[in-house]
Amino acid sequence: MLEEVARAIEGVLPEPEPQVYLKQLGGSSIDWAVRVWTLTPDFWAVREHLTQRIKDALDDAEIGIPFPQMDVHLDGVPATAPPRVEAGGG
Repeated sequence: MLEEVARAIEGVLPEPEPQVYLKQLGGSSIDWAVRVWTLTPDFWAVREHLTQRIKDALDDAEIGIPFPQMDVHLDGVPATAPPRVEAGGG
């Protein structure tokens, strides 16, 4: 999918061919790299379009992007509810 997206971007040169490779296995992700070649004046426009099209393709395929999540547990601190405020009370 990523290679198809890369090939379809206007300004991406056909040679050398786009490359997609596994960059690393993260703590909560699999990180892929997409490498394309373009003419220097087209670099930023191609980069922007490629990034947006990759995001769109992932969304269309219902592939979510993981974000780090942290659960905080406070040991030894009793769980208490906040004070209740009555309507009309001060």
